[in-house]
Amino acid sequence: MRILQCRVVVLIAAVLVMTGLGFQSAAQDKEAVRLFKIVSPRDEIVIGVTAQSLRSGPGTEIENLASGLSSKGQISAWQYAVKKGDDGSLRQAPLKQIVVLKHETLRIEQFTSPLPVVNIPAQ
Repeated sequence: MRILQCRVVVLIAAVLVMTGLGFQSAAQDKEAVRLFKIVSPRDEIVIGVTAQSLRSGPGTEIENLASGLSSKGQISAWQYAVKKGDDGSLRQAPLKQIVVLKHETLRIEQFTSPLPVVNIPAQ
């Protein structure tokens, strides 16, 4: 009987931990940063935008970003660059806040980094 009780307690604990991880994952996805490359006649930069702000329209994330840029004429974003973390490892991290202008943008591409991506600082 005692072994059965232990198994039930372990099973309940496992379910609670897995459920908690699911909620944490959903919260992290809401704050997750999506990276995009902005190509202009002068240069290319990588920007980071929160997943939550990219859900503002009916299209895909990149379509919603392009639509926002087109309709507003400019968007505010964080420029990302490769930086060293406190432990010395490389990561994609926010460099500075910038404004991307519609008339200077030739192309927007999704950008995938092999490095860990640091979230945008709280404002």
